[in-house]
Amino acid sequence: MQTTIVTDTATVVVYDLGCLKHRVADDCDWWSIAQDELKEVNCGNACFLNLGCDGEFITTLVDAVPNDCAVIRSILVKNISGQFFIGAAEWVSGDGLEPTDEYGSFINVSKGVYQLKAGLRANELFISLKIVNEQANNYFGDLVRLNEL
Repeated sequence: MQTTIVTDTATVVVYDLGCLKHRVADDCDWWSIAQDELKEVNCGNACFLNLGCDGEFITTLVDAVPNDCAVIRSILVKNISGQFFIGAAEWVSGDGLEPTDEYGSFINVSKGVYQLKAGLRANELFISLKIVNEQANNYFGDLVRLNEL
């Protein structure tokens, strides 16, 4: 799958809408508070990929992220509904709304915990998803950034 994502927040999000139902009533920019974003990432409820700049990103699902990406991150994320949304973070659940396919792409997957690997090369974002037999616990001390080593 390949899609183009346009973000005005320099961030792409990958998540199962079911895992952020508790955020639907929050402000639309709840995730812009670093501790709130980090909490959801560390709980495996969402993967926010900070890209370093706004713009248009060609996003491709791959079996393996290319080794020539400057930074490759690995994040555990859970899926309880059988679908992941991949899109600009400004469309994450909040303010009483949830994203539709107008604002990103939905992919069908098996329910479970996934190891998501992501890498950035110029304006190309590569994402791989592999189901794993682990708990969806991450231990990041800071936001997940793809634009710095």
